[in-house]
Amino acid sequence: MCPTLAYHRAMHHQSLRSLAAVFMAGIFTVNLGACGVQEASAMEKFADQMCACKDVPCAEKLFPEIEKMSKENEGKEVVAVAADKYNAAMDRTQKCYEKVFADAEKADAAAEAK
Repeated sequence: MCPTLAYHRAMHHQSLRSLAAVFMAGIFTVNLGACGVQEASAMEKFADQMCACKDVPCAEKLFPEIEKMSKENEGKEVVAVAADKYNAAMDRTQKCYEKVFADAEKADAAAEAK
């Protein structure tokens, strides 16, 4: 395994743990009333952007923005529909984030095999 792949894998696992913590905090706070309609729409836009990412740097660039938005939304009042949309967008964001890293690992493994 080349050092860059090992580095990316280590960073991926660290990022996933951080992202999972943000997602769990976001879901927990949403259930307590952390976001409204505007925030749910913003999270849907982040999900769209994350799902459009084709490489690791793109996904990693979005992560701080998502984390910042989650922190800003703590304690806000929410309607149930907005909470459901926010949670669904967070789930989709996480799945796309994980896919970008999985695809990068596959590409690195294929390159190593050559």
